[in-house]
Amino acid sequence: ANTQRLYLTCIRNTLEAAMCLQ
Repeated sequence: ANTQRLYLTCIRNTLEAAMCLQ
């Protein structure tokens, strides 16, 4: 469960970064 949470957090950070670049 903890690993999955870290995975989701990583995806969230990636999406936020993508939006900032746009």
